[in-house]
Amino acid sequence: MESCSFQAERHRVAAQDGDHFLDCDCQPPNHRAHRRWFMLVVGVFALAIATALICGTLKGLSDMAAAFPGLSSLAEGAAWDKFFAGFGRVAALGLAAIIAAMMFRRRRRKTAPSKK
Repeated sequence: MESCSFQAERHRVAAQDGDHFLDCDCQPPNHRAHRRWFMLVVGVFALAIATALICGTLKGLSDMAAAFPGLSSLAEGAAWDKFFAGFGRVAALGLAAIIAAMMFRRRRRKTAPSKK
């Protein structure tokens, strides 16, 4: 990363066209481009989170469904362990989704203008 440095002098340069700062990034920031990239990153993370929630829920449900292949497996401890592992995964993901929705709703309510 290059930086731009110069010594302050007492006289001003007659031409203010910026030719003496060719290596410097002296343009104002492009806020639209920054926002566009930021929204792209937010979208990618939202897609990753949604995919993780869906895949985790499906994995938990498949574990719960496969825990008891027959009636005799109701008496086995390993089957119950597998069932509750799947149930715990689904419950944790559901609870995380509910908490995130509540926090989003609370934040939206705080930033909304008051109706006075």
